[in-house]
Amino acid sequence: MQHMNSTLMSLHTLAPLLALTLILTSCDRLTPARVTAGRGDTIVVNNVRQTRLAAYRLNQRGDTLGERPMRWRQVAGDARSLAPEGIVDCSQRGNMEAEVATGDVAARIAILCRPIAMLYFTPGENIRLKGGPVPYGLTGVGRDGQPVLQIAGRVELQDTSVIGLVDGQIIPRRVGDAWIRVTAGDCDEYVPVTVEDPVTDIDSLVVNRPYEESLAMVPGEWKTWQAPPGLSFITLTGDSASLASLQIAASRANCARLRIVAKGISCILGDTSRIVVRNTDQTRQAMASLRVERRISTSGSSVRRVRRSSGSSETSYCTLMLGPSAG
Repeated sequence: MQHMNSTLMSLHTLAPLLALTLILTSCDRLTPARVTAGRGDTIVVNNVRQTRLAAYRLNQRGDTLGERPMRWRQVAGDARSLAPEGIVDCSQRGNMEAEVATGDVAARIAILCRPIAMLYFTPGENIRLKGGPVPYGLTGVGRDGQPVLQIAGRVELQDTSVIGLVDGQIIPRRVGDAWIRVTAGDCDEYVPVTVEDPVTDIDSLVVNRPYEESLAMVPGEWKTWQAPPGLSFITLTGDSASLASLQIAASRANCARLRIVAKGISCILGDTSRIVVRNTDQTRQAMASLRVERRISTSGSSVRRVRRSSGSSETSYCTLMLGPSAG
């Protein structure tokens, strides 16, 4: 009986201690120990328009706590507009330091204003199915015309069956078209990426399976090819001297000049149409590469186009450009 009473007294003594321990542990989990923002307490702002800064409360274990109002104020650096609620004007390049606080917890945050007026995504054209992984990258140009080296951007894949994104590389998986969403600053765009597998016989020409041939044309030589009927883009690439002496055309076809390449035409070919390339120089050999690419409709162009994700007519603060072809 005495042993039982002793056990009960011990339980009565431990119960409040356990309850206090649970309360203290719960408080510890819910109490902010520090505030953090950006990467390493550094925020890169690429927006031309005013933007709201984000900061997070962490407990002692490093867990993120729920949102609470934050107070912001500039404490050093270039003069920039920073509202107490964290709305900053980074329309001009510069560096500043701010203090962000919630309750009794505060942190000093570096803010790098790097507004982007133009963003380049590379590669911006076709990639080869059998060419292996292709590195991609983002390059920015500021409103002052100078390069922007710090970019807080995201590249997200919209179709994992055609390509993959792994460690900064595009991984081709099958022939087809895919979209990559590119977001940085005020740019939020969708970039089309085409995976193609060239054919060795022009008779096998189909969409995403172009025909390519290296040309070495003697003075005054003509060459012709008969491609399957349909809309095709026909282009020549090479050194400027060779391209100056080469003429490209298609007989018995409806053709128009491509403005975006030095030597290129778009043609609606028929059953009897023939592609013609001629070396007009009577004294020198001309070297070039011929590419015949099948298209679905006349709305395309030989440089992949960018489509605004919002589809709105609002003022454009950032232009996304596509870099050189990876193919």
